[in-house]
Amino acid sequence: MTTEQIIYAGFVLVLGVLSVNCARSFILPNTITIPGMLAGLALSWWFPSLHGESSDWASLIASGVGVIVGAGAMYLLRWAGKVLFGKQRFDLPSNTTVVLSQTSLTLPERDIPYEEIFYRLSDQIEIEAASVELMLVEPVEDIQARRFESVSVRLSPKRLLIGNASYDPGQVKRVEIVTDHITLPREAVGLGLVKLSGLIGAFLGWPGTVFAIVSGGIAIIVCFAILSAMKFTENLISDFATPMCVASVVWIVAGPGWLFAGSCAIAAGAAVSLMLNRIMASAKRHS
Repeated sequence: MTTEQIIYAGFVLVLGVLSVNCARSFILPNTITIPGMLAGLALSWWFPSLHGESSDWASLIASGVGVIVGAGAMYLLRWAGKVLFGKQRFDLPSNTTVVLSQTSLTLPERDIPYEEIFYRLSDQIEIEAASVELMLVEPVEDIQARRFESVSVRLSPKRLLIGNASYDPGQVKRVEIVTDHITLPREAVGLGLVKLSGLIGAFLGWPGTVFAIVSGGIAIIVCFAILSAMKFTENLISDFATPMCVASVVWIVAGPGWLFAGSCAIAAGAAVSLMLNRIMASAKRHS
């Protein structure tokens, strides 16, 4: 094996680890993506042939441009997704009681930990409440429970607002809210994908990371279209990382032939996403 093949084999192994981890927990660890990005830059300097260059500086620039284009393009998608899809409203039966505890939001049929809701300090849960009963950890002015009628409730990681009253969430034991709808923050593209795109760009340059983003996105759309046609719409996963990783491997194997490589990447990415979707849905049903 040549040095370049060994490097690409290691890169593919890293992509495999990231893909499996994201499929299991929807997390792309910084301990892998950031060092991997730096390793890609360093290896591009030491082995210019990774980017088809004869000069170490030219190869490093190609790698750096790949990082900037990949991370920048994904960050723009993240911003656009936040603007277009940053909130998700859930309609509930009339006079439904939901509970805000110190660790989670409790709906009638499920309990959602706050770490699955809050991605930024600016994220908040929004509720228009018919009534609210607030229980404090420690009494204030000998009052431990308070009741409100027809108020808005806003909970962020740092502040709970009930009408005009403001509370530190750490001092609130429990909030029972009667409502018919709730609005939760939604993350269209996580920062992990931004770093993954930069990692891919460090090894494959800007054409490779753009190819991975575009092919991965189309593969996800194809996957969801097939699942919808088959009426498997329950417990859909939206793991964008896996088809991106598959597309990166196709780019390495098939080379920069956009039409052929793109077709292979979309087909393979959709197939892997379909397989993971059914595996994860089956695991959730049996857990």
